[in-house]
Amino acid sequence: MTQKQTLSQNEHPGLWLYNLLMTDLAPDLCSNNIDNLDDLYEGESEIDERARLEGYEKAFEDFDHIIKMMKDVRIEDAQETKKEMKNKLKAQETSEQKEELSAADEQLDIFDA
Repeated sequence: MTQKQTLSQNEHPGLWLYNLLMTDLAPDLCSNNIDNLDDLYEGESEIDERARLEGYEKAFEDFDHIIKMMKDVRIEDAQETKKEMKNKLKAQETSEQKEELSAADEQLDIFDA
């Protein structure tokens, strides 16, 4: 069985992205697995090998498709979405804090009565 790719901060950004995508598409093709494929699949039948290699070709095609989609996405759009989600989270936190303060005020009012 192949290892799941672990990401290192020292990796080249292209290698990091390649491994990130290939981890889900075809873990065999991650950089830490690809050199071990002959040993891993030693004794594999010709039919199984052909099927596996076809799967690899499909994974490379899927990789290219994902990269193309990523190129089409603007960084500014992603940053704007992040900002919106962060503001939404802050609004939820503020609402929860107001509810807690209101409940505390009600409890204090009970003592005044």
